[in-house]
Amino acid sequence: MLGTEVWIDGRKVRDIYLEMLSDGTSILLYLNAASLALQDPANLTNEALHLYHSLYAMRTIWDTQRALIYDLQRLEGNDGQMRLLDFAMNGWNPSFGVEHFCVIHSELKTVNINTNFTMQGGLNDERTRQNLARLREADERRWQNLLGGLLESGAIFTLAKLNPAVAPILSFLSMFASGSAGAMDGISEFFGNELVIGGVNLAMADIMNAWMELAAMSQALSDAERAVFMGWFGSGGTFTMEGDSLTSWSNGRIQDISFEGLYNPTIIRNLALWQSQGIGSWLEGADREVYELVNHIDFTELSENAQRLITGPFSIAEGENSMSMEEFIEGIQEIQNEINRVPSGHDNLQHIWQGLTRSREGVS
Repeated sequence: MLGTEVWIDGRKVRDIYLEMLSDGTSILLYLNAASLALQDPANLTNEALHLYHSLYAMRTIWDTQRALIYDLQRLEGNDGQMRLLDFAMNGWNPSFGVEHFCVIHSELKTVNINTNFTMQGGLNDERTRQNLARLREADERRWQNLLGGLLESGAIFTLAKLNPAVAPILSFLSMFASGSAGAMDGISEFFGNELVIGGVNLAMADIMNAWMELAAMSQALSDAERAVFMGWFGSGGTFTMEGDSLTSWSNGRIQDISFEGLYNPTIIRNLALWQSQGIGSWLEGADREVYELVNHIDFTELSENAQRLITGPFSIAEGENSMSMEEFIEGIQEIQNEINRVPSGHDNLQHIWQGLTRSREGVS
């Protein structure tokens, strides 16, 4: 049962409960993704991957139900009592039915829902982004309230004391809630070791700062910039809803995003490499021909931002070597235009990046 008509302060208990489940799972998923990013993907245990996928599946379940409630409110003006039916797992992707009262047909109807992980790309559809805006705004308010409560109660400090390795992450989440998050000075004291990725030594502190910078920056982007940002670096959950009650306004089918964020450890590692070593750190192993084309580009014809994307270092955040998302987009387009001068039929840089992420996944 998704909930009965019980209200607290003008809100349904069902909605409050789903939000609490989503909030808690989201924080655990962030912490888990950050932890996996600091490990060699070749050495990840089955237990670690099982926990990661379980958290992803749970987040999908909670937020898909919230998305359904939102769509029913928006399109039918009603989100009355609902009942879950025929829950099943297709791999790590949940599927289930929801029985609800349809105002248009004045009877009970069933909506069948299938979900899917989107580990890289596919989160930049404008229609779905408009539908997600209201949920994202509510998410940000609840994150502030939840993390503020953890700070006031001392729970964050207790967790940090029990496990010092997560202290910087918890501190970051606290700053994230207050809108002041970014890279953290002194983080190397917590993460002093290095990982070897693709033959390159990369400090764990660089990996964590790359993740923290991206998470902080994602909250300050315009809708258009966020669409591109999530297309490059985002991951999340998508769903398809089908049912007779949807026919009146969607031909019986809705496809949308349930949630999105920086939950992919492989993206975090790859971006840290890119920011410190330049585009060759990932492009050489992903597409040798395009890598050679980029190496033969006349740098003097490119802007400073495009040059920094090729050679490094740069940072998609505030601080030294910083680059705004607008500058990142413009720099990538410049490089792509130079590649396109050669009629070779090569794929674009974003698709190559996405392919590399899938090939090095270790978590999908």
